[in-house]
Amino acid sequence: MINSDSLMPLSHHFMILVFLLFFFNILFGLKRVSRYWFIIYIIVSITVGYIFAYEVFCWYTDEPEYTASFYATLLMGQNPYSTPVTLSYVRRDNYWAYLPLLGFIQIPYIGPLPLQPTNFYFLTIAVFVFLTVILLRGDTTKMCLFFNPITIAIIFHGYNDIVPVYFLMLGILSDNKIASYIGCAIKQFNFPIMTLIWMHRKEYKSIFMALLLIALVSLPFMLWDHDSFLQQAFLNHIHKTESIKGGSAIFPNYWLYPIALITVYYKRLGSILAQ
Repeated sequence: MINSDSLMPLSHHFMILVFLLFFFNILFGLKRVSRYWFIIYIIVSITVGYIFAYEVFCWYTDEPEYTASFYATLLMGQNPYSTPVTLSYVRRDNYWAYLPLLGFIQIPYIGPLPLQPTNFYFLTIAVFVFLTVILLRGDTTKMCLFFNPITIAIIFHGYNDIVPVYFLMLGILSDNKIASYIGCAIKQFNFPIMTLIWMHRKEYKSIFMALLLIALVSLPFMLWDHDSFLQQAFLNHIHKTESIKGGSAIFPNYWLYPIALITVYYKRLGSILAQ
């Protein structure tokens, strides 16, 4: 058993990279994913993902309990960026560290804190997993690429990234600007990804519109306590990169973003690899 905290050892990242390269190479080599092959694959993927999650990597995250506390904190008249939330299973105070829209786009928990039940946020995760299945259902290769065992392991742990990743893929696959703007205002990773895509397409207005939505949603919290907002939503994330020096490399959920991009652009990638 490989034990780890929420920060992954670099060895875990290397193992994931090797697995995904091998796995995606097999998928890219298939001319067509049949329905029966797909059903078997999903069963195997869920099984292997569960083993990865709880027997191999054993990652830890407080996100299932911590993310769901957003509404309850607000209803108590407190600022999530400056009010610590003590979780039921760790003696450590947590502050809201995401953009505000992620807190609002979830099934609201309005009960007392600490969160009861602690797995309440999995309802929101289940909803966005379902929406992602609906989004990708027309292409079984996309389904296989995205719902691979690494993605399944991340979902089993309760990371909240399935929400922004859904909007990332919806915006790209449907060329839906509104979805892309919403994704940028949910979590910090979507904006730099979409900025690169929009710059490549010379859609500079889209960059401005995304920034505008982020600013509008964030403004009430900036006015409420701008120091706490900037510290928790931006500066703390920059400081996390220092963990690489200690032999750890950020968090496993970050893998969802390159997996999502490979999923939506797999045909283009396949053409490039075939040359």
